[in-house]
Amino acid sequence: MKAFHLNFLIFSFFIMSAPSSASPPIQFGELNIEQEGLKKNLYRESVESSLKYFKGIAEIQKKISSGGSVSAPDPIPENSIYYLTGLYIYCIKRAGACPLIPDSILEVEILRNSLLHDESCSSMKNFWDLWYGNQMEERAKHLVPIAGMGSLDIFNKQSLPVYKNCGEGIITKDQYSLTHIKKSYLSSPERATLADKMVQLIQGLKEQETNVFQATGSAAEIAPPKKDNINRK
Repeated sequence: MKAFHLNFLIFSFFIMSAPSSASPPIQFGELNIEQEGLKKNLYRESVESSLKYFKGIAEIQKKISSGGSVSAPDPIPENSIYYLTGLYIYCIKRAGACPLIPDSILEVEILRNSLLHDESCSSMKNFWDLWYGNQMEERAKHLVPIAGMGSLDIFNKQSLPVYKNCGEGIITKDQYSLTHIKKSYLSSPERATLADKMVQLIQGLKEQETNVFQATGSAAEIAPPKKDNINRK
């Protein structure tokens, strides 16, 4: 299995330098107060849902590392998938290549496959459906900083296909065993703390009152996947 290639310095940078949502957000169209309040509530709920979910994954990772018994995690909730697409485009805007988000989703799928023999890869598929359905890939191309273009181009060519196919051809069956996962966690602290990193990131942006959709000029509303526009291949 490919090594998880987190870059903690980049991770730290785009939390510490995140702009506050106190600055005027970019909006699309006129919204009345009621609509704006609903959007804010939906966004807050998606943040809290994501925090709760990845705290749970972090606990599972800790228990596996220590040899404890664990239960399989649920798929990532729909509103958290929505938030993760916003977080991903925000991360791309700040740092270019951003493996933390797809790495974390893939880890969820590995855990579900290991504990439930669930090969549906539903969370990863839902993430890309929403990402491409809402044209976020095109938006990301215009937001990536010049300094991050090279790393993003390499990532998209070499690593992105692995995530889109949920590790097919890269992750072997024996790598889904809890024994193998535990060994991997012990030898790779970065992988063992993926969920912790996600919690730190989401919590940090929450405390800074950064709305990841407003910070990237994206519409801050939950939109269903536009499946006729999806192209994951």
